[in-house]
Parts: sequence; C-alpha cells; structure tokens
Amino acid sequence: LGRSMIMCVSHMISAALALAAGLSLPVVGRARAFRTPSRPISISNSGAAQRVLVTDGLAPAALDALAAGGADVTSRSLTEDELCAGALAAYDAVIIRSATTLRADALSAGAAGRLRVVGRAGVGVDNIDVAGAHASGVTVVNTPSASTASVVEMTLALLFAAARNLPAADRGLRSGEWLKPPARGEITRDYP
Repeated sequence: LGRSMIMCVSHMISAALALAAGLSLPVVGRARAFRTPSRPISISNSGAAQRVLVTDGLAPAALDALAAGGADVTSRSLTEDELCAGALAAYDAVIIRSATTLRADALSAGAAGRLRVVGRAGVGVDNIDVAGAHASGVTVVNTPSASTASVVEMTLALLFAAARNLPAADRGLRSGEWLKPPARGEITRDYP
C-alpha cells in the first residue's frame, strides 16, 4: 500500500473509533481528511488500547501506523465459520480489503462483543452487509479517495501505451520481431 492509503486507513479507523466512543471530532474538509498528519493519531480510549483486527493484510507501514496510534493490532485471516462464531467480538475494529466478506450474522455476532467499526481499506463496500452492520450498531467506513492517484497514473500509462502501439510492439518482440516503426504511435508520426 502507498503512504496515502496507509494514512487513510489510520485516519479512517481513528475517526470511527472516536465516534463510536462518543468523542466529538472537528469537522475536516474532504481534501484535508486524507493528508498525512504531523504526528500519529491516537486511537486509544481512556488509556485502554483499541483492539484492531486486520484480516486481509496491510503493508507493514500501515500496521506500524495503527500501532503508533495506540492500537493493539492483530493481523490474521478468519474463515467464514470463525466469523459467524463471533471471532470479531474480541475486537473494537476490523480492517478488511476484498478477500473478506462480512455478512449480517458475522457482524451481529461481533457487535455482541466489542466490535464497533468495520473499515474497508479500499473504495467499495460490496463485500460488507452495510444494512446488517447498521442494524447491529456497527459503523462502516472506507477509503474512497485513497487509490485516486494510482488510478490516474495507470490510466495515463495505458493511454500512452495505446498511443504508441506498445501492445503490438510487445507481441512482436516476444515473437522475435522488432517492430520499431509501428511503435512510434500516432502522437509522434508527424515529427522527425
């Protein structure tokens, strides 16, 4: 994960746990919400470390950022049976990516214990039963703008690759043929 995603996850969980604990937070503009803080954000409540489970893995720097903020972080995968049996009840928050699916029964079982926040480290929440979470009193948050820079970079790279006919040149080179003229593309054809 990039630094912006790490900080988004840290902000997301910090804010959600603070809200779940009934603390008031200053209103921050959308653009500022994902900027790197000058110091780690504390996510402890009354001196007790919040327990955070990361089920789909995060970069070590993201785990370190959560721990630096005061969280007791556990990183491990859970089976569907473990989720439904209430494994989430031992944690205040769970951070998932796309590999974990959280159904209403798993969320309800978790909310019977400590679970108050589900954080999706990514854009969509299609793998979370949001209605089931809300019915159980669990807050669902995500990081919708964390991957924006990566998406823009990939889009531009693919546009340039298409403009320069790089896919055809790559296929030719892999078959032993050097296709330099077609790889000049449309943008540079009129230039010497």
